[in-house]
Amino acid sequence: KEAYEIGQKLAEQILNNHLKKHGKYPKKIAYSLWSGEFIRNQGMNIGQIFYMLGVEPVRNQRGRVHDVRLIPIDELKRPRIDVLVQTSGQFRDLAASRIYLINKAIKLASDASDAGDYRNYVKEGTLLAEKQLKENGISPLQARTFSTVRVFGGVNGHYGTGIMGLVEKGDKWE
Repeated sequence: KEAYEIGQKLAEQILNNHLKKHGKYPKKIAYSLWSGEFIRNQGMNIGQIFYMLGVEPVRNQRGRVHDVRLIPIDELKRPRIDVLVQTSGQFRDLAASRIYLINKAIKLASDASDAGDYRNYVKEGTLLAEKQLKENGISPLQARTFSTVRVFGGVNGHYGTGIMGLVEKGDKWE
């Protein structure tokens, strides 16, 4: 609970600083998730991501986070901020359930029927991505599916980018 509350406060600080400097909210914020940091801060950065999207964790009877719910826009009182999340392989292995919840949070925010004075940058980003995917020949169904993807990392069993191996080979430029 405390990790989410601290993450929420830090997210508010980021948004307020951006608002002061630029006079408007950011449309998108990027996060890198590493296993060591996740363990040290007990998920505080996940709380930041949730709050940027305008969702909050749902806890089970034991107090463990098992789901997310949309914060109503009239309670949030600001735009929903789109996110881009990069994960390390160790984070993927350690916190797959958290990646699942981030993906669910993105879909909830993207599908939110917000009305009023605040924009939904998650929905706007999803619609733009879907349009661009279709323009590049992706089927409408696949474009819709891929348009909500915001979490990127290595495939199972791989760690790092593998760039050193390509550099050492020299003939793998393309």
